Order: sequence, then structure tokens, then C-alpha cells
Amino acid sequence: MNYHCSPDLDPKQDLTVDAVSLFQRFRQDADEKTVATLLDQEFARHLKLWELAILHAANADIDWCDLPRHPILDFDIWARQHFEKMGFEVEFSRTAQEETLPSRNDPKKTINTVVVRSALTAKWFLAKPLNQEAVATEWRRREELEDGDLIQNPPQRQSHGSAKDFDEGDAVSAVLLDGNFVIEVQRRNRVAHLCIFGLDGKCLHFEPTNLSFGAVFGPDVLDVAAWQDWARKVVDGWQAT
Repeated sequence: MNYHCSPDLDPKQDLTVDAVSLFQRFRQDADEKTVATLLDQEFARHLKLWELAILHAANADIDWCDLPRHPILDFDIWARQHFEKMGFEVEFSRTAQEETLPSRNDPKKTINTVVVRSALTAKWFLAKPLNQEAVATEWRRREELEDGDLIQNPPQRQSHGSAKDFDEGDAVSAVLLDGNFVIEVQRRNRVAHLCIFGLDGKCLHFEPTNLSFGAVFGPDVLDVAAWQDWARKVVDGWQAT
């Protein structure tokens, strides 16, 4: 029905209970469009917030992240459906933890209680690309560019000094081998490389290698031992020939 009156909802003004009472009973087309517009704007903002959370985690080499929750449950449901269509796995979990808390009625007393927490978590490590052929082709093209750049611009020594004044510098790991070689693990194009340098800084050998946990808190002890063992085998091979 056309009520021949101005809209009850004004986006430029604060919402009043008067406007809600009129809107709920006499819903005019213009007011319904205002609500729809607000919903669209808030949904777009919430999607961007989830995207930011995912990109922030990915930038730190993490393959999952807990997603910010919206006070209105429907927005989380809609966002979850959207991201699952985009190829992400969005998992809902609920955990319970026993806690001892002070009593509100008597601060001298405590209450043993169970606190339940829920979370939405996005995961993408094992996710399949939506366009697998295109992504695989582009992946190979970029890896070939990295390989070509590595050949044209071999790694340079990042550690400094020798013997007592030796330090790793910007290398993930660096050690002296037999007093004649410097063994370094460097990151380049987000890939770890095992490099062997002479004391003069000349790069004698390099190859891709693995880093446990991305070496966020420093290289793993087992990794360091494996690097040194393999580097020694490479050097022994040179000396044998």
C-alpha cells in the first residue's frame, strides 16, 4: 500500500524507537531499500574483515586463521557460505575449559565453572584451486622466472668474518666448515637455499632445502645437523675428484 508519506527511516539521522514502530507495522518500499542497503554495506565490510584476517595470517606464512565474529549471527553464516564457495574450508569449533572465578555475590568465595568458547577458523593449506589448470600453469611460469633469476644472480654471502669474529649476519644459519668454507642457509623468493661459499665470498654451490616450521624462531637443531652433513658430503666429493 502507498501511504503517501515520507520515509520513516533516514540514514542520515539516528534511529529512534518511533521510526522502528512505524517501520515494523507500515513497511514502505523506500524504508525496505534503506535496510537492504545497510545490510549489503555491512556484509561487504564483514567480508573484507575476514579477508584481512586471512591475508594477515598468510603474510606470516600461516595456513589458517581464526575469523572475527560478527555480533549478528546471520553475517557469520553468510560470510561462511561465501568463503566456502571461494575454496576455503571454514570450520566451526567449540571448546570448554574449567575455570575458577570469584563469586559476584561474595568476592571472598570462588566458583568452579566451565567456560565455553566457539570459533570460526578458515583453512586453505590443502584447498584445491578453483581453476587448477590456470593456477598450475602460472605457478610453473613464476618458478621458472625464479630459477632463471637465481642462475643470473647467484646467492651472495650474508655472514661476516671467520673464526672467532664469525657471525651469521642475515643468513638463517651459517657455519664454518674445515676453516675453508662457509655453509649458509638463505631465504630467497620465499624459498630456502643451502649455499657453500669460499672464504673469499665466491658462491661454489647452492640448492633448495627445507626449513622446519619456517624457521620463525630460528633453525631447527636437526635441520642444522642435516645441512652440515650434506655440505660436508658435497665438499668431500669435490676433494675426491
